Amino acid sequence: MWNLLAQSDGGEAAAAAAVGGFFLVYMVYYVALYAVIAYSIMTMANRMGVENSWMAWIPIANMYLLCQMAELEIVWFIGSLLCGPVGLYVLWKVVEKTGKPGWSVLLLLVPCVNLGVPIWWIKQE
Repeated sequence: MWNLLAQSDGGEAAAAAAVGGFFLVYMVYYVALYAVIAYSIMTMANRMGVENSWMAWIPIANMYLLCQMAELEIVWFIGSLLCGPVGLYVLWKVVEKTGKPGWSVLLLLVPCVNLGVPIWWIKQE
């Protein structure tokens, strides 16, 4: 077995490095996206006067905060944990309360655009 590894031409190592590099770029992008969305939710919560806006940074707790911001019942929180589109609906309601169009939530599904949309939500005009 070790002889086979010693005789490889390095193609496997190059492929592994490429996959690792892609994974690293993806993770950095994901962390940036999460930070932008969490900061936007926290800012919207502060402007709406909702307590515990820091929950925007905690997974699952941020969905509870969004339900509070949208003034929806606890059933919506449970539904958002079980089904992703329900979470988009809750966020849609929150964005509409800020005066921005709710359909802009759908832009979170578009790569690269999704980094700018939450910033636009909190932008003061």
